[in-house]
Amino acid sequence: VRLPTQRMARSSFVRYGIKESALAPVVIVLAAGHGRRFARSGGIGSKLDAVLHGRTVLAHVLDAVQASGLHHHVVNAQQGGPGMADSIAAGVQAVPNASAWLVLPADLPLLQAKTIQQVAQALLDGAPFGIKAVVPRHGGQRGHPVAFDASCYALLSQLSGEQGAASVIHHL
Repeated sequence: VRLPTQRMARSSFVRYGIKESALAPVVIVLAAGHGRRFARSGGIGSKLDAVLHGRTVLAHVLDAVQASGLHHHVVNAQQGGPGMADSIAAGVQAVPNASAWLVLPADLPLLQAKTIQQVAQALLDGAPFGIKAVVPRHGGQRGHPVAFDASCYALLSQLSGEQGAASVIHHL
């Protein structure tokens, strides 16, 4: 589905066309992983602490999120559970009044603020057409962040396990 596009002013992200009592969209940064694959591949320590161009992987991701102008919440190991879905649920539960959530794994240091903004904009543009979630694609592959509108709260907040939010996408 090709959606109409329009530029969204930076200040529009804060209001996102919603009533004052609700929050703007929130980027849920998933930083609770144990990094088992990283360790098995020979990495030492947390992959989020790995240095890339003089800064940690997590610092690169947080820079992009902050530059996007959106609110964010970082789910760390103390908040998240054993799987990615548990961390998504913890993040959504931490900011239940958000108008939308953009789920972003913290191990994507090359992600750009523009991408985050475009996904948020696509969700906003799709709302009049009944679009409840946006899964970006690049080169035929699904990407991140994945955006969900507020109507997905019940499904997202009850997630558990390793599969992330795939079940929510399939339900919609």
